[in-house]
Amino acid sequence: MPAIIKFYDRLRLKYFMDAEPPMHTPPPATELQFVWTKPEAPLLGATTFDEEGDPYLIELNPTFAVYAIVRETLLHEMTHMRLNPQAFASCGAKGIAPSRLWIEEAVRLSKMGAVIL
Repeated sequence: MPAIIKFYDRLRLKYFMDAEPPMHTPPPATELQFVWTKPEAPLLGATTFDEEGDPYLIELNPTFAVYAIVRETLLHEMTHMRLNPQAFASCGAKGIAPSRLWIEEAVRLSKMGAVIL
């Protein structure tokens, strides 16, 4: 997991430091907990937020712990952090269409060379 934590911070510095309100800058890895889910978990990753809307936990599925998938999963979870609370559940999961903010953020990341699912 230490390599993933360093990777998170590199992605944070490269793609997410320019957040202006109402957007949020994802916190540095030192302020988060990173844990592996059970391999049979039905998701690649998840971010948990506290009562104030601050992220504190990133869960990653070890079944998909290969570079490309971890990269996309971290970018996805960091996008939730950047948009929270405006678009917390609007990434297209659970059959809900992605929000306009989510799509705009995906376009911004794409223009910077990041692909986001």
